[in-house]
Amino acid sequence: MPKQCPSCEQMLDDSASLCPICGAPVGHIDPKPAPVNVPLDQAPSASAAAPIEPSPPAASSPPPFPPAPVSSLTKPALMAGVLLGVLSAMPYVNTCCLLWVAGAGVLAVYFLRTETAGLISSGTGASLGLLTGLFGSLVWQFLEILVRLVSGPEDLQEAQEGIGQMDGLPPEFVEAVEQAMEFLKDPLDPVFIIVSLLTKLILCGILTTLGGVLGAYLFGKRRTNQS
Repeated sequence: MPKQCPSCEQMLDDSASLCPICGAPVGHIDPKPAPVNVPLDQAPSASAAAPIEPSPPAASSPPPFPPAPVSSLTKPALMAGVLLGVLSAMPYVNTCCLLWVAGAGVLAVYFLRTETAGLISSGTGASLGLLTGLFGSLVWQFLEILVRLVSGPEDLQEAQEGIGQMDGLPPEFVEAVEQAMEFLKDPLDPVFIIVSLLTKLILCGILTTLGGVLGAYLFGKRRTNQS
């Protein structure tokens, strides 16, 4: 086996006692073992030599609150719609009917908030407000017919006489009011019911939808923030 000179690192024969290059004694140096050739297919790869540590799992974020299901809109819309119809059809109280209509949309979202912890978006609030306006218009129209049947045409007759006693009104205006009063005398007239119901649907549809959007802004994320 060859051996190496400790002074000049020259490779020498194992029988040499002196280095022919630098003259250093090399008789006491143990010969170096011959290198072992390992086939490439048996050599350990770098990936096998160093084990790969598994990466830590990513921190999972808390699941968001699911949106409120559409099937749960019927009950709060019906509750707020009935209240809208009753307040708008009652005499004297119906003078603030615009307030009751807009407030019914907000109230419907509040009713929905008490039943679900999900997120109430502005789209859900608008849908809920529109559904509330539909129910409220039907209840309002039904109760208005009952009130007119109970009170009779006396109220309309008194209002017509009061307008006729006003001085300074144009004759065209007085004639238009009298025609409107004649039209309103029969609450069961199909034309009156259709015109009145369409008017209520348009009015309630717009105001309750806006009220539902406002209610979603006020109550839509309250329970989510508390969680």
